Amino acid sequence: MEAWQDASDDDRFVFGVGEEQFHLLRRGLIVYLATEEHPVARSLVLGPGGRESLEGALQAGAAYADVVPGPLSLTFEDVRGLHAMLLTLATFHPASEQDFVERAGYFRETVRQMASLLVWALRGAMERSAGGGEGDGAAEAGA
Repeated sequence: MEAWQDASDDDRFVFGVGEEQFHLLRRGLIVYLATEEHPVARSLVLGPGGRESLEGALQAGAAYADVVPGPLSLTFEDVRGLHAMLLTLATFHPASEQDFVERAGYFRETVRQMASLLVWALRGAMERSAGGGEGDGAAEAGA
């Protein structure tokens, strides 16, 4: 995974995600929204307006067959919400590991690793935009 600052909008970052990564993020959001019904908890994790923004970016309302995985254009707050959602889902989802895998489609550890990849990719994008870094942390993280 790699990220870069959007050339047309300094407040957005573009994440180059693979198809599998895209589907993990999408399914994670769908499962989180299905299991966390309290609006205050959702707002705490996703941030104000985060639900709508992430549902749109990850095509959460579309049928699986209609989803077109590709780069994600996200604000810093979207990334923060996505990161928090992944960690919350992996940590607090009240299910056995088998049930978690059946619902989320991935092991908890894989979901936590995706949260780490988001941080590495964002760090790399910010370092490059500031001219302060050579590599993109995502490559160092094994993306």
